[in-house]
Amino acid sequence: MAYLRVFSALFIAAQVGTALAGKVCEKSLYTDSYTTCDGSKTEWGAYGKILTDLSLEKCQDACADDFKCNFAQYQAKRDPPTCHLYEDCDTERIMAHQNDGTISDVYSCEVEGKTCEEVLYSQALTACDGTGSEWGPFGLQISGLSKKECKQKCVENVDCQAVQFQADRQPTSCHLYTDCEVSREIPNTGGNRLTDVWQCSDSSKSEEKHQKRVKKEQKESGDEEEEKQTKQTKKETQERVEKEIEEEIKTEEKHSKKSDKHEKKETDGKQCTDVVYSKSYTSCDGSSTEWGKFGKQLNGLDEAACILACEDEKLCGAIAFQEKRQACHLYEDCDTTREISTQSESSLTDVFVCHGGEDVKEEAKECTTVLFEESYDACDGTGSDWGQFGHQVYHVTEEECQEACVSEELCVAVQYQAHRDPPTCHLYENCDTKRTMRETEGSKSNTYTCTGSGLSSASKRDTSTGASFAYLGLAGVVAAACIVAAVSMYARRSNGAVQQRRFQVLLEDDV
Repeated sequence: MAYLRVFSALFIAAQVGTALAGKVCEKSLYTDSYTTCDGSKTEWGAYGKILTDLSLEKCQDACADDFKCNFAQYQAKRDPPTCHLYEDCDTERIMAHQNDGTISDVYSCEVEGKTCEEVLYSQALTACDGTGSEWGPFGLQISGLSKKECKQKCVENVDCQAVQFQADRQPTSCHLYTDCEVSREIPNTGGNRLTDVWQCSDSSKSEEKHQKRVKKEQKESGDEEEEKQTKQTKKETQERVEKEIEEEIKTEEKHSKKSDKHEKKETDGKQCTDVVYSKSYTSCDGSSTEWGKFGKQLNGLDEAACILACEDEKLCGAIAFQEKRQACHLYEDCDTTREISTQSESSLTDVFVCHGGEDVKEEAKECTTVLFEESYDACDGTGSDWGQFGHQVYHVTEEECQEACVSEELCVAVQYQAHRDPPTCHLYENCDTKRTMRETEGSKSNTYTCTGSGLSSASKRDTSTGASFAYLGLAGVVAAACIVAAVSMYARRSNGAVQQRRFQVLLEDDV
């Protein structure tokens, strides 16, 4: 039976893997923009699957004909024109080189007719209840499919109106339902029971669009003779474009690793472009300042005007801007934060801090802004030089952990696990995305973001043991941590090697 189930799953996956009929990539996501998809976490990589010497229509159709592709980016003014295919666009990236050649249009692809995109539950312990239906309480179950294949099975089944997918099960579990009017709770027994549920509906396109695609295919079949470029020339062109993109990657990495303080040194005026919180319910708390808890309030401004208002105001060091309300709040600083009590779409807030300018006091770098407190959430360093879990230092206090980040130029966030044995410090180059750790004893942590420029006063003092490594740079951090670890382990127990191995096993499981 097990063999038959595996064979059945493979057969279904093979059937779903063909190109989708009626798939159209014409919905504009970005137009004449330097913003595009970031495919870092997908098989095709940050820049997606790259094709050259295609027209816009051919680029869109290349995505439409590829089962994995859901987004297409087209750079018409690049030499040659360049097409990027992406599996998803959950995260975005800003192009480092911003010129006529890199500006692009990005399109999303849709399957004409029935789709399963409306999210009902995301990573939850709630699913549809099919009790009373032909397929039963757990729906029609299929194992071994990908998320996309699972959705496609519902699209192909005329009776299916909702789909549930459990990615962490081995094998993966797909459930099809005739409706999702009634829900059920999944027992919380731990492990891999979290699920995603989508509502499926009919979003058919007009026959006119179908005819347009047919005409386009007919036209292209006649244009094939006009493509006279040799294979060798195409190869050379492809290599040149890939080299240019490699240079862009290096530039972007360089920009992401350098703190804003270096960029601000190149300008004379104050700039308020360092984003601390984006579309969140966290704002600055000016209670201890002259302008009060809510800062100096200006209404009827757009974001650019709000930033200019702060740059022109001598005392202003931070901004909280609410786009829906066109509400601009100026603060002297954002050393302390507050949670917005009325949480709605209109109260979503962007917070910026300011750097530079003759009248702005340069603040020492500090790692005191709490991002996560006693939480299983932490930064995800995937894609950075320090890796998913950041640069790790053991046997240090929380203060020494923060000082380590202060002293390291590339560090912008720090995570401290006080309950681990030994206590563990993680330094991160960025905290643009987060990860959730397994809920085990010792894995809870505090995570801080670091702002300001230069070393803190504590870092500049010549102190002993762990604190003294703060101004030594990353190499000093490692050396000092090793010394402290050796002394601490010797004092605590003689079987330190065994204890350290136990910790490493825990780290692999929980971090």
